[in-house]
Amino acid sequence: MSIGEDPIAVVGMGAITPYGAGVDVFLSSLLGGRSAVAAHLMAPFDEPRPAALLERKPVGEWLAECELLTENRLTLVKRVLRRAPLPVMLASIAGMEAWLDAGLGLESEVASENAVVVGGHDLGMRYEEELREKFEKSRHHLPPSYAVHMLDTDHVGSLSAVLPIRGIGFTVGGASGSGNMALIQGGGLLTAGLARRCLVVGAMADLSSMALQAFDTIGALGGADYSLDPQAASRPFDHDRNGFIYAQGTGAVVLEKLSDARNRGAPVYGLILGSGIVLDGTPLPSPSVTGEIGSMELAIERSGLRLAQIDLVNAHGTASRAGDEVELEAIAAVFSELGQSPLIQSTKGLLGHGLWAAGVLEVIASLGQMKAGVLHPNLNLEAPIREDLRFIGKDPLEKVVKVILSNSFGFAGINTSIVLGRWSEEGGHG
Repeated sequence: MSIGEDPIAVVGMGAITPYGAGVDVFLSSLLGGRSAVAAHLMAPFDEPRPAALLERKPVGEWLAECELLTENRLTLVKRVLRRAPLPVMLASIAGMEAWLDAGLGLESEVASENAVVVGGHDLGMRYEEELREKFEKSRHHLPPSYAVHMLDTDHVGSLSAVLPIRGIGFTVGGASGSGNMALIQGGGLLTAGLARRCLVVGAMADLSSMALQAFDTIGALGGADYSLDPQAASRPFDHDRNGFIYAQGTGAVVLEKLSDARNRGAPVYGLILGSGIVLDGTPLPSPSVTGEIGSMELAIERSGLRLAQIDLVNAHGTASRAGDEVELEAIAAVFSELGQSPLIQSTKGLLGHGLWAAGVLEVIASLGQMKAGVLHPNLNLEAPIREDLRFIGKDPLEKVVKVILSNSFGFAGINTSIVLGRWSEEGGHG
């Protein structure tokens, strides 16, 4: 996807994170340098582990916290979501926040022009695990609704039920690159003229105990040594990093062509100027310098910008041993001709790794920083693994940035990058 004559604008945003419900609390916590990580007892582990988890509470309590809906609409939404698994419930609520934030109504005569793309896969794994004990006692304990809720498309159906979306809808999986993948596919629908606007949701990764154990077994899951100091556990690009810290949450944005957004007076938080997807040709989780260079260079080329115009890299930066080294090598290579890198940060040092939701939440974080003129810190970066690159420090930095490169990389050699640009009515892009 490239900028073209009519770029894709982000016109609405929604989020539910361990900081609380809503984009405002998410951004204020990030920009204030507040960690979302705490010690939690999670199956299958016997001891508490650092993680950034959400409360598991009824849909009515989440809706009350968001204060989104009229009483009549609230009744409908509760009926749709009352038995929904937590990821579906939160995707729908974050999606409604983004939709209303975009100045769109909950009733529409042009619902067929509205699309939804959900980033993520295996979205019901914990829901299935929770039902398995009852099922193993008696197969008759399995609720009929399981036939719907076990499918990733439950997200698409629920979102189209609570919002006026009757056009294209699908899910797209790309491991930890799922959020970026969904943004790129959503923008592509608009560029191709297949939709007028698109809701893009980065779905919550509700990991089962088997999934957590699997990530721990291969050394990807970190934090075992930080149970007494959990907020120090997520350490992207630091010598003492030891793996990603699991985070729950969901993010949603509404995409619209800039011309349409301006015609109806919608808020424009920023523009998607270019994007790149590059595969490494492997089923393995190993990162590739070549693939990461490829996705970044493709996104920048399609944006039509020069390297020197990239102010900040919101890095994938999960705190994995190999992944961080490879990403920094790729960033150094992409920007080598400049003599110095752009500023570099990782949102995961504060929030942890939201997996399928990470790309969307990090785009929201990036656009929020553009608007505020404040860059969130690399909270636990004390001894960077490279001294030749420019990292934001451990404190928030007051600085206006106009262009941000946001990276998300996934297992099986999936590399995605997005170039985001600032927008103002006075000066246009940049």
